[in-house]
Amino acid sequence: MEKNKPNVLSYIQEDLLNFHNSQFIADIGVGNPPQVFKVVFDTGSSNLAIPSTKCIKGGCASHKKFNPNKSRTFTKNLKKSLHPFSDLPFDGIVGLGFSDRQSGAITFGKANKKYTVEGKSIEWFPVISLYYWEINLLDIQLSHKNLFLCESKKCRAAIDTGSSLITGPSTFIQPLLEKINLERDCSNKESLPIISFVLKNVEGKEITLDFMPEDYIIEEGDTENNTLECNSFIRKYYTIFDNDHKLIGLIEANHNF
Repeated sequence: MEKNKPNVLSYIQEDLLNFHNSQFIADIGVGNPPQVFKVVFDTGSSNLAIPSTKCIKGGCASHKKFNPNKSRTFTKNLKKSLHPFSDLPFDGIVGLGFSDRQSGAITFGKANKKYTVEGKSIEWFPVISLYYWEINLLDIQLSHKNLFLCESKKCRAAIDTGSSLITGPSTFIQPLLEKINLERDCSNKESLPIISFVLKNVEGKEITLDFMPEDYIIEEGDTENNTLECNSFIRKYYTIFDNDHKLIGLIEANHNF
């Protein structure tokens, strides 16, 4: 085994429901006997949260609720969450991503090569935060030309399975919007530049991850409302979260299996 790289021998896989290429949802059972809920496996959170039958207004109204009286293992928690989720198609989150109209999958254990592009190698990146899955971001490129967005200060990229889109601060997003100049009807999408993220791997080398226009444009049915938004990062790159070694592995995802 190579130094600082994981060696996992087996895996368990759970198929995921793809919601508009932005959220990936699975069923879990909570309590004893289990009550089934749809959840998002979220590496940006350390909480397990689902609504209770005592929550009857606001965001809870449209979701399935956990009945504590029907679970022999239930115990009370004194902390409450105020995060709204009434408009989302899942009932909760599990704190810990493929092609259009197809489901995805989450794998616990060994990476499944079925979902990776043949001939590609996994690039490993050190996690630099104690609380989040963050890695070093050196710069962003347009058509492989540096924008020098990280010259004045160090940048970080959080790889978060619970975030539906690729997002960033205005200092990053505004220069991209100005240079890309997408037409409202997406008529110029074929001529748009490649967006690349330049990262530093475990060996200190610069690794460039490319996103083609079809990777970062979401086209709605109404052409007047097309927007420039980046689809989920983990839809383009098969992502491995190695908690034992505090590493993130990235390799181009295979959508043709």
